[in-house]
Amino acid sequence: MNNTVDVTVRLHWNIIYILKRCCIIIAVLAIVYLLLGYVAYRWFKKNFDCYSHLTELLQSVSGKGNSFMNYGYWDEEGISLSEANRKLCDFMYKTGELEKAKKILDVGCGYADQDIHWAKSTSASIQGIDIDNLMVIEATKKIEEQNLSDRVKVTVGDACKLLYEDNSFDTVISLESAFHYKQRRSFFEESYRVLEKSGTFVIADILFNNKPIDISNKVNRELFATAFHIPEANRIGKKEYIHQLEDIGFTCEMYDITANTFKPYYDYYFRNFKHPNYFYKLMALIGNIMINHLCGGTIGFEYVVLVCKKK
Repeated sequence: MNNTVDVTVRLHWNIIYILKRCCIIIAVLAIVYLLLGYVAYRWFKKNFDCYSHLTELLQSVSGKGNSFMNYGYWDEEGISLSEANRKLCDFMYKTGELEKAKKILDVGCGYADQDIHWAKSTSASIQGIDIDNLMVIEATKKIEEQNLSDRVKVTVGDACKLLYEDNSFDTVISLESAFHYKQRRSFFEESYRVLEKSGTFVIADILFNNKPIDISNKVNRELFATAFHIPEANRIGKKEYIHQLEDIGFTCEMYDITANTFKPYYDYYFRNFKHPNYFYKLMALIGNIMINHLCGGTIGFEYVVLVCKKK
């Protein structure tokens, strides 16, 4: 009888010992994770104070082959980032019915890759603007190389203070740039102003997921918002986003393509990340663990495309 009791007691204490060890290991891993997150946060704050640093990191993917600056649209297995980038442009082209456009304004055009891509499928004139002068210079060279200078032009401009008269365009496009703008609502108002009556506003944008998320995604979302310079006023979800557009006077149709953007993009990005700087490689390793394994490809955000009509 005493032997049975002794075995039971030992088993009980062994279980308690194992549980304690597991708790300690979990606590240590949690502390390490939070420390890595803090280090990454401080590093982003220090190193990504200008857009050129961010673009350098985003371009550090082997086999990219272009300067598109978007997450891409991943609707099939085995495609490259370049193919996904073009598929997102095609998705906007189709949903926004750009084949009907005559005069397009692309706000936040970057290197104008999407404008060159669209120009091959539409006869519309395309005016692109971007706040980064170096990007505009590079975009102009690419347009000239493609012999599209007669239909595609890019200039430096402020998305929230468009230097165009009222009713100047039948289509305004924003491909994954408006979440940077301060304030984004001002950009919506300016887009409405320069559009003709019944004109089309097509926008691909990144929103906050207002549903409950875990601590990993909260940390990741804060890092992302810091690195991509997202103003506090732009950290909103679908409901408030649509409300802003409708309050200005747009009627909106929304397409949620989150499943075809973040997760497949980050999976591809970290598998193909190439950079000579070892600290960048370390940050990429931390990013891969955080985003792909702890955040499920990030569920703190939602990716949407909206087709809006001016009343």
